[in-house]
Amino acid sequence: MIAFKINDEYLDLESGTSIEIKLVNPLFNNDFEQGMLTYDFNVKATPKNLLLLAFAGHLSLRTSAVQALPCQMWLNNQLWRVGKLQVLERTEKNYRVNFQSDAGALDELAEDRLREIDLGSVQMNNSVKALYPVDKVAQFPVRNTGFYKEPPVLYSGTMNNFLNGFNEAPKVPFPYLVHVLHQLMAAYGWTVKGQWLEEEATRRRVIFNTVAVDNGEVVVNRHVPDLTAGEFLKAIRKRYGLGLVFRTKSKELELVRLQDALKSTSYQDWTWRVQRGYTWAPNKTDGFTLREELDSEDDLQKELTEDYGTLVFGNGKEVVETGVGSTTMETLPWGAVVPGVSQLGGSYEEPSKFSFRVLSYRGLVDNAPAAENETWDDLQDALQEWYTWKGQTELIQRTVNLHVSHLLELDPLWKIFVRSEEGTVKAFWSEIDITVSLKDGIRPAKVKFLKIMQ
Repeated sequence: MIAFKINDEYLDLESGTSIEIKLVNPLFNNDFEQGMLTYDFNVKATPKNLLLLAFAGHLSLRTSAVQALPCQMWLNNQLWRVGKLQVLERTEKNYRVNFQSDAGALDELAEDRLREIDLGSVQMNNSVKALYPVDKVAQFPVRNTGFYKEPPVLYSGTMNNFLNGFNEAPKVPFPYLVHVLHQLMAAYGWTVKGQWLEEEATRRRVIFNTVAVDNGEVVVNRHVPDLTAGEFLKAIRKRYGLGLVFRTKSKELELVRLQDALKSTSYQDWTWRVQRGYTWAPNKTDGFTLREELDSEDDLQKELTEDYGTLVFGNGKEVVETGVGSTTMETLPWGAVVPGVSQLGGSYEEPSKFSFRVLSYRGLVDNAPAAENETWDDLQDALQEWYTWKGQTELIQRTVNLHVSHLLELDPLWKIFVRSEEGTVKAFWSEIDITVSLKDGIRPAKVKFLKIMQ
């Protein structure tokens, strides 16, 4: 019924083994959940298990670090999940282990820093850049009178000054956000997909930074904020209203527009699977406030009021710190309006400090490359429907008799349809707690649903 495979060999499990499993829908949490995990369980310290678990805890070893082993979970002889088996403890006769999949299969995201991951390099010249994917970085004027501690006499106060065709220092490349996403996941052997990536507005987004280069090679990880990979992904999720679905069998990260999930008309009918009775809880939220990340190194942003960069839904009681922001706009002496900052710049030899901020590259405007800051006005429509629903939905918990096929095919995007004496309910599944036993098979699951209001 259930099995775990390491290096093409199955772990020895006793006939009475029962595995308690929690499935968490990644659409409903701004932070990473493991997505799918098992609670701790024991396996015998058989010779075969000792070998597969790399002799973890064996007294003959000089050192024995905590083990996290690549592992597959199989259900009814079919591959269900790919993840990691954590070895937590060893006694004389048993190992205590658990299994994590989905986002938990990439726990490195919580530790690895974006600037230390190989994001590749691209060549930069003085030409006007095209949108991604034709070009991987953009270049345009940004007003920054604070770039130098002691500015050269001829410094115009503008990074990427185009009056001389990008021939004046400092020259600062801005990596396209989508390019960095693809490079980041490729570093782990994963791909990224989703309609949001193909939108023109997304392909215009670049990562602001203050690190100058000469013409030539641009090392991309020198031009990204000092965040962990996980912080970077979570910031994108919160700002743009996305769900991050980690599909471990195909090693794909799918970025789902949450407003699209709400609009889907595809339902799974679980009417004949639910048992009688349910529990219900009201919605206790009282509105949401989304807040941009301001850059403490930027003197212009130090002057902003407390409510700058906030988007409020309802009464705004729950604050969502997005971890990403944008710049203000400044007017150049000849009238052009460009992104504006006042903060110290840097180089590869002496990197500068900057937070995660995004700008929108507009291409040629009045015969010069240009960009705009990104405001909540640009994003509100994509977020409004989702946060309205979050402020209205109700929690329902029911016991459901799930079949092997339900678990194998279960998708975060599923909407569930249930008819009963109490009424017809349409809902997303939020959490599933289920036990799979080698002896008894799949036991009834406790499922939490989030109601889709009619």
